[in-house]
This record gives sequence, structure tokens and C-alpha cells, in this order.
Amino acid sequence: MHVVINDQKYALAEEATVKDALQLLNMTEEGLAVAVNYAVIPKNNWPVHALSDGDVVMLVMATQGG
Repeated sequence: MHVVINDQKYALAEEATVKDALQLLNMTEEGLAVAVNYAVIPKNNWPVHALSDGDVVMLVMATQGG
């Protein structure tokens, strides 16, 4: 299946979850927020939230600054 993550298209296994997508991108979970199709996914649901073909995933990393 294909999903769009931060405006880039990626191929994932048919049973991929949010956590699988993060592992593919080597993303750290600390300070990260995830939305799928504009709905925020709680961190404790990442391992079980299944992705579907065509999903739009947005990853937002908290940063320091002012």
C-alpha cells in the first residue's frame, strides 16, 4: 500500500501501523505528534493504529526556540 507522510509518498506493508511507518523513517518517538487524515493519534495507539492505502500522515516534532 502507499501512504503520504509529510507530503512524500511511501510504500508500506498492507498491515502497517503508525509505529511501523515511524520505524521505516527512523523517527524517534520523543516529542513527536502524529495525525492520520487530520485526526491526532494518541501515542499509546501507534502500535495498533492500522494505516490504509492512501492515508495522509502528518508528523510534527516539538522543537525549542523562541
